Amino acid sequence: MADCCIAACIRPGQTNKSHQLRRRYDPAPSQSAQASDKIEASGGTNQAVGNSRDPSCTEHRRSPSVRMKARFIILLPLLLPLAGGQVYHWGPCPQLGVQPNFNLQMYLGKWYEIEKLPISFERGKCMETNYSMRGDNTIKVVNTEQLGGKLRSVEGTAVVLDVSEPAKLGVSFSVFTPYISYWILSTDYETSAAVYSCFDVLRIFHVDYAWILGRTRSLPEKTISAVKDIFIRSHIDMERMKPTDQEGCELPPV
Repeated sequence: MADCCIAACIRPGQTNKSHQLRRRYDPAPSQSAQASDKIEASGGTNQAVGNSRDPSCTEHRRSPSVRMKARFIILLPLLLPLAGGQVYHWGPCPQLGVQPNFNLQMYLGKWYEIEKLPISFERGKCMETNYSMRGDNTIKVVNTEQLGGKLRSVEGTAVVLDVSEPAKLGVSFSVFTPYISYWILSTDYETSAAVYSCFDVLRIFHVDYAWILGRTRSLPEKTISAVKDIFIRSHIDMERMKPTDQEGCELPPV
């Protein structure tokens, strides 16, 4: 079967090398070889081969895409729980405009989560994030939430992925995971910020994350509406954005 497929997969302009070798060492070519010579001389080799092509050869040539689809089918049951309850769309992550002339130093400090798109790994309330610089010029990210009457905290690292666009950060909360996009679409540094992230699955579909952050635990409705307009202009679906519970957050620090 392998020999059949190799013979049938000769591309236009290629010569059957096995036939050349056979002629070189065979002083008296057979009638079939002579007939083959006539076909080659008339430029009909590719046509003859194409007419007798083994269907299995087509499958062999398409195997990379078939293998990719097979991997996706295998991974899909593992990936869907990550997207469960979240906002996902077909296709790769979009390319969005971010805060011009972004000043990282002014952005550092504590931000409170005002509203967000559904996130499977955020189950508590009183969400807040604190950003500070480390000695190695990476950004220390500490996320804190209240869950079951207790404060839970996780530390991650953010980096500027492209110095020409400092508002596009990458964030990771484990040495075993790659940096995930964390883009500051807009901020006034003192009141609110619009933050977007996207998780791309083999460019087949992507999961949207979006946050409205505030320097205080609550923001005026007018401010929230203005931040949502920023997402809407970037064609980010806001229908499933929900407010974060920031009530009863007076617990001892972690």
